[in-house]
Amino acid sequence: MKIVDNEFCLVIETDISVIRDLLAENRIKMMEWGILLLFGIALIGIVLTLTLIWPLNRLYGKALHVIREYSGTGLDDAPRGNEISTLVWANDVMLESIKNHLSERTRAEEALRETSRTLQALIEASPLAVVVSDASGMVRVWNPAAVRLFGWREEEAVGHPNPLLSREGTLSCA
Repeated sequence: MKIVDNEFCLVIETDISVIRDLLAENRIKMMEWGILLLFGIALIGIVLTLTLIWPLNRLYGKALHVIREYSGTGLDDAPRGNEISTLVWANDVMLESIKNHLSERTRAEEALRETSRTLQALIEASPLAVVVSDASGMVRVWNPAAVRLFGWREEEAVGHPNPLLSREGTLSCA
C-alpha cells in the first residue's frame, strides 16, 4: 500500500492476506445468513398466505351455498380469478338476492294488508252475522250484524269464549 502526498511521502508495505481471508469468511457468513433470512421470509410468506386463503376459501364456499339456496342463478357467471375477486362477486350476487327477496316480501306484505283491509270491510259491511272463533273457542271476530242478531257488543264477545258454542265446541241452539 502506498500513500503519496506532495510534501510527505509515506510508503507502507504489509501483508493484506489476513484482511482478504477475513473478508472472504465474512462474505460466506453473510451468504449463509442471507439464505437463512430468505428461507425464513419465504416460510412466513407461505404461512401468512395460507392463513389468509383458508378462511377466504371457506367464505367462498359459504357464499356459493347461500347463492345456490336463495337465488339459484348466477353461478355460471362466477369469475375465475383470485379468491378476493370471487368473494366480491359472490357478495354482489348475495346482496342483489337479498334486495330481490326484500322487495318480494314487501310486495307480499302489502298484498296481505290490502287483502286484510278488504276482508275486514266485507265482514263489517255484511248483513249476515260473522263470528270467528279460534281452536280454543275464543271469539276473534264479531261483526255489527252479530251485535244486532245476538245482542252482545263486540267488546263483550271478542277475546271471550264464544257464547254460541257449547263446551264441546259445537253450535249451541239455546
